[in-house]
Amino acid sequence: MSIVAEHPVTCGLTGSDVPYAADRITAFSPEWVALARGDQSGDASLLVAEVGAGRAAVDASHNSKLALRPESDRFLERLGRWLMRSLP
Repeated sequence: MSIVAEHPVTCGLTGSDVPYAADRITAFSPEWVALARGDQSGDASLLVAEVGAGRAAVDASHNSKLALRPESDRFLERLGRWLMRSLP
């Protein structure tokens, strides 16, 4: 898993913290930033964007906590704080 280390959501996190793709995001508009990509496929598993006055995220991981590797609590907290504009 490769991540964008300089974004507020993923800064200081490792590949084991972020979504492991269950579905691949193979194409998206340039407004979206891919924060996590699969090592082998290169396809995105986490996208974020500034949308109007708000923010949005797309997480392509498995929706079960029993998944192969669920997101970490650190990641979920950071993502929530970024979406609510508590992080830059």
